[in-house]
Amino acid sequence: MPHPPLVALTGAETFLGREVASRLLADGWAVRLLLRAFPERLPAGAEVVVGGASDARTLRRLVSGAQAVAHCAGIGRARRAADYYEANVEAADRLGRAIRAEAQGTRLVVASSLAARFPWLTAHAASRADGEDAAIDAARTRDWVVLRLAPIFGPGDRKTLTLMRAATWPLMPIPDRPRARLSLLAVTDAAAAVAAACGPGPRGMVWEIGQGGRSWAEIGRAVAGAVACTPRLVPVPPRLLALGAALTHPLGSATPPMLDRDRLGELLHDDWVARPDHQPPAGLWRCRTGLDAGLHAAAEWFRRNGWLPQPITLAVSQPR
Repeated sequence: MPHPPLVALTGAETFLGREVASRLLADGWAVRLLLRAFPERLPAGAEVVVGGASDARTLRRLVSGAQAVAHCAGIGRARRAADYYEANVEAADRLGRAIRAEAQGTRLVVASSLAARFPWLTAHAASRADGEDAAIDAARTRDWVVLRLAPIFGPGDRKTLTLMRAATWPLMPIPDRPRARLSLLAVTDAAAAVAAACGPGPRGMVWEIGQGGRSWAEIGRAVAGAVACTPRLVPVPPRLLALGAALTHPLGSATPPMLDRDRLGELLHDDWVARPDHQPPAGLWRCRTGLDAGLHAAAEWFRRNGWLPQPITLAVSQPR
């Protein structure tokens, strides 16, 4: 009986990477995961390479014999531009070099960010665009696909949870950008796009992955509906957003802030729509989870796991 084709996966410990691994296994791939430590439970069909993404020998073991390499590692929040460069550019370069050394001819799939479309906007955006080029150039392969993913939401995602908790307040702040439009992407659809790109298909393509374009007010109402609340949406001017970020996350904090000057530049940009003419062919991939359905599923997951309170229902006595 022939062995299933093998995909080597980076970023397996991330929100996206975990979903990608599950989707690849469900689609019949064998999956090799790069992890910092061996997990207690390993899904059937998966193997693990234990080590860090900075070690060349570890990366060569990861990609050796793989028919495809899915690069889902990367960071979206950092204290310094140098941190973005290390995680999103230098790591991609090291992976590409490992592919060139051990897996020439393999298919390279880079899961990037829609931010890479505007590399001049922020340090994060620049690192995403440079990371795409670094992986491809270092691998010296023509069989590559880049997926620029819209912001991802879904069960278990901390950013999704933050929005949902804000929707339970009487006043829900949203950016004061009435002309802004955003595509959003359910994590299951993002994982499906990565899995589809690992198989045979067009190469040398940069695709944008997301659906539709929603205003901040529409997104706020959709999030509020998912948690069964009716807050008043309050547009917050950019200067107040910046001040609020500084006050709620002091410079001495050990973790990167949810919103800093760099990410504020992206938040206030008006065009985050995945363009239809830059998406994969419909026969290869398409969005299957609408925003409302995806948010309701996420809210249910958060409630089941105690991350969100259960909705309050008032019993109404019926007259006799």
